Amino acid sequence: MKLVEWQNNILVIFEHGIGLLPINERVMAGSGSGGDIVLNTNRVLPQQINMITTDYGTQWPDSVIKTEFGIYGVDTVAKKIWKFANNTITIISERKI
Repeated sequence: MKLVEWQNNILVIFEHGIGLLPINERVMAGSGSGGDIVLNTNRVLPQQINMITTDYGTQWPDSVIKTEFGIYGVDTVAKKIWKFANNTITIISERKI
């Protein structure tokens, strides 16, 4: 339904779930006196998504808003307004949208 960038990750919002994809452009190979040694990889995104919840999501991409404090969304099926911050989902309103 919607992809939102959050702290160098991608939050994937499905109709009935929310997942997090960490972006890994480079892999740390070591460190020395000249600084860190990193390698570029062909896998920027992991093969598996980390599901945060399968209870909430949204059917309406326009109901997801990103602010500096978190990502907010409206699940009209579950009748809840949720907030994503600190890698957790918090319900901030139930049955009243």
